[in-house]
Amino acid sequence: MKIFVCNKLYNFYCIYSKEINFIFNNTNFNTNNFNEADYMITCLSDERNYPVYGNMPYAEPKINIENINVFLNKHFKLNSFQKIVIFYHTPVVFCNNVINVCYSKDDNDNHNIVICPPSIQKYSFNNEINKKYFLSFKGNILCSEKRKNIFLNFHKYNNSKNIVITKKNNSYQYDDLITNSLFSIIIEGDLPWSYRLTEAINAGSIPIIIKPKNKNILAFSELIDYSLFSIVIEPEEIDNLMCNILPNMSTEKIQSMLLELENVNNRFFISRKQQMYGVLEILQKRLL
Repeated sequence: MKIFVCNKLYNFYCIYSKEINFIFNNTNFNTNNFNEADYMITCLSDERNYPVYGNMPYAEPKINIENINVFLNKHFKLNSFQKIVIFYHTPVVFCNNVINVCYSKDDNDNHNIVICPPSIQKYSFNNEINKKYFLSFKGNILCSEKRKNIFLNFHKYNNSKNIVITKKNNSYQYDDLITNSLFSIIIEGDLPWSYRLTEAINAGSIPIIIKPKNKNILAFSELIDYSLFSIVIEPEEIDNLMCNILPNMSTEKIQSMLLELENVNNRFFISRKQQMYGVLEILQKRLL
């Protein structure tokens, strides 16, 4: 498999493409010859609050493109066998040769999509089982009615070990909670996905993922089994989780989940580089 990373369009550097190009440079599947590439990778958006590694110049605001093939053919002559991989951007018109790498997808969306985890590189993995807190969530609950309602359901169980608080509560610091909680609650925010998923995994906190309705946010789910290191539930299952599932979970089960969580973190979540290799692993499977 050969890839070509297009990191400059319209005379500005696409920030993520530049970073991806840096990761793949001098690897055996990278090529500077567009004509021999199986995949062309690019990025056509600039999400301003995205965690950025290093001093990278920002691209212009998001480019609105109806047909990616028409757009890229202005710069390259596409061959029939080549596929275009677009990071963090959903085209208005999907073409058969386009693969969109994003953070979530509709359950009934049959387009060629790879769900990649939101990136973060901040926390060291805490593999201790006897942590200061059992379960935690601290965040903004005003971004959506869904998040507010889910928060209120969990808040009923708030105590000295289950810390379920709003962003304005200064009694606990976010970083302390996520690095010292055995479980972290993952609730959708402004969008179905949340940076908290990657943050929790990086920190060694077992994710309790409240599944957004009709949405899939499970990154790389065709490569990894989420049941081995996380808990995925519907909103209406919160009471059963808190009253039955978590109280009856054995120490051996929790230890097993932490071990698998660390393996998954090291392989897919720990850095942008590992995330990119996860994307390539999926692309390679689809090429066969």
